[in-house]
Amino acid sequence: MANIKYRLSSTRNLEDLALLTDIASAARDKKPLPTQASKYALEGIKERMARQEADTLAAVEGSRIVGYVLTHPLLPYGNNEADADALHLSMMMAHPEYWGTGLAVDLAEAATKRARTLGLRRITLWTNKIDNDRALAFYKKMGFAPNGQQKTNEHGQQIMLQKIL
Repeated sequence: MANIKYRLSSTRNLEDLALLTDIASAARDKKPLPTQASKYALEGIKERMARQEADTLAAVEGSRIVGYVLTHPLLPYGNNEADADALHLSMMMAHPEYWGTGLAVDLAEAATKRARTLGLRRITLWTNKIDNDRALAFYKKMGFAPNGQQKTNEHGQQIMLQKIL
């Protein structure tokens, strides 16, 4: 991990971020690793990066992006003013070669630092509720807990976790 540098990323890195997303997802699901980014990942990341005050921090080794965290202030659900105090961790990915190295911890801590810098009191994220034991254990270790919100979408059953700062 000594050779990893952290830098802000932009849409010029969209292909690399999307491919990393697809690789991490395929590895999690024990599927063959892709060699090019899917249209779905490209569009999803581009849409999230375009949100007001979105920030993407990339972990780079040499010229290769090996992880990233994409955050933005939480968009209120309906008229819920309580959501205004949160940073949303929209996406966090690490290349499978870096799983278990502490890279994800560094990325989560960077999100926490950003939330504090913005004066926010909590961080939220949506994650898969089923067949996601590794991520759920990681988030628990990092201080996240369910906040009671759930939804079902194209990814399956989702649960919202939050970390109070």
